[in-house]
Formats: sequence, structure tokens, C-alpha cells
Amino acid sequence: MKNNPLVTVVVPIFNSEQYLRQCIESITRQTYKNLELLLVDDGSTDGSLVLCKEYEKSDKRIKVIHKQNGGVSFARNIGIDKAKGDYLVFIDSDDELSENFVDALVDGVKSHGNDVLCGAAIVSANTNKGDSLAFNQDSVAEFNEDNYIRLVIDGKIHGSICRFIFANPREGAQFNEDIQYMEDVVFLINYIKRYGIKQISITSLAQYIYKDNPKSVTNGGSLKHYKDICNSLAAIDVSTNKKYSSDITKNRIKYLRWQLNKSCSWKTRRELIDYYRSQVREYNIQRISFTEK
Repeated sequence: MKNNPLVTVVVPIFNSEQYLRQCIESITRQTYKNLELLLVDDGSTDGSLVLCKEYEKSDKRIKVIHKQNGGVSFARNIGIDKAKGDYLVFIDSDDELSENFVDALVDGVKSHGNDVLCGAAIVSANTNKGDSLAFNQDSVAEFNEDNYIRLVIDGKIHGSICRFIFANPREGAQFNEDIQYMEDVVFLINYIKRYGIKQISITSLAQYIYKDNPKSVTNGGSLKHYKDICNSLAAIDVSTNKKYSSDITKNRIKYLRWQLNKSCSWKTRRELIDYYRSQVREYNIQRISFTEK
């Protein structure tokens, strides 16, 4: 790789004014300076766009892209298409990076090459707790491709793309804009399979710092949310040639129970159960029974 490669940081933004300043400044103060920062405003209706343009004027590395609302995958794909960097980093607009985040991941790529996917620890800003990973004496946790995918599917390790640095493939790497939940996990697994990643290396010496957002789509409890989850699991099943079908089946059940616990009305509960039963028929998976109370 180049000694000082250009790294493009893509930030999809929608009504993130409350946290956006901290996010942007965590990127501009990176110890690694050869950056391109693409702020992709996805039709925000608050002051996010104004704030983005303010930073664009003060830092020549920043470019603001404004589009009509199309969703987070749409915004990220715009960033990928416009990126000039040799490498890509994605960050959500309400999160932050440790100052050495890009530096540490570029060093990782220099050490391992592009067939190893290099990432950082994920830490909650609310609890200051991170992944329950087993880091070695060099502060690194390593996984082979198969083990990592299985752990992500089972929810035993955070599947966010935002912890990683990706070699810019220039073409072919796109987010599925039809998927509304777990779209980053689908992208991650597709990237691993498509580009022959054999190993994943995660350092605890750099951190991706996320904030728990009560308005997040992940705090669901609806039929639509469960359908989105099932669509993502189906996409993962296809991209992995059904290698992890048994794990995916278990997760259909796990997420159904999660949704049922969040649902208030019996009508929503009944819709969820009926949809799961349709999944049983479509995918020929083992039935489970429900008791009405």
C-alpha cells in the first residue's frame, strides 16, 4: 500500500444536529491527516445541513453532499461513489472516533495487507463498556473469516461496519437500499465474501464510540421492523450460500421473541406470530408454539 494513503470518511446524516458537531470534530482532529471527509446530508429538516456547510468552509478536506431523503444505505452509497480515497471508513453522525482511530487502522493495513480486515474496539459512550472480546498481549483480537461471520450472525460480537477500514474497491461494493435494518451487517458479510477476506483483526488501542439513541430504528417492536430483520437474514443466507442457515433460523426466533417483548398491543403480537409462521412455511424451518394469555 501507499505510505500515506488517502482515507475517505463517509458520514450519512439525517437530523443529527444534536450530536453532529462532536462527530465531525472527532474526525477533523484525527492524528492521521490525509483524510477526505464526505458529509452526506440525507434531506435533513433540522440544522444539520447548515452546520455541515459551516465546517466545509473551515476545512478543505470536507465536502458536503446534499440529497433528498433516501435512507442511510442510499447516503452511504453516494459517499462510496464520490470517494477519492484509497480506503473507506464509515461513521454514524451521532457517534465519535478516538483521535488515533484512522492512524491505528492504517497501521493495521500496512502490517497485514488488504486480505485482512482491520478494525477497532467499539465502546458505548453511555456506559464506557465495549465488546467482550479476548484481546491478546498485543491488544489485538483475531478471527478467521468463518468464526467472525458466525459470531456476528449469532449476535455475540458487534457487526457494525463503522469499526473497520475498507480498501476502496472502486466498484461493486454497495449497500442494499431495500434493506432497512442490519444493512451494515449485510454489507460487511458481502464484503468479506466478495473480496476474499481471510482474517479479521481488531485492536483495542483505538475506539469507535457510539451513543445509545432511544429513537433508533433498532428500538423496534413492530411487524415492519421484524420483516426488515428477516429480509436482512435472508440476504445473509444467500450471500453465504446457506452455510449458516441453522444460525440464521435461530436468529429468526430470537428476534421474534425480542419484538414480542417490545410490542404493547395484542394486535401487533398476533401480526408478528402470523408472519413468523409464514416464514416457517417459506423456509421450512422448525416450528415453535405460542401460548395466548
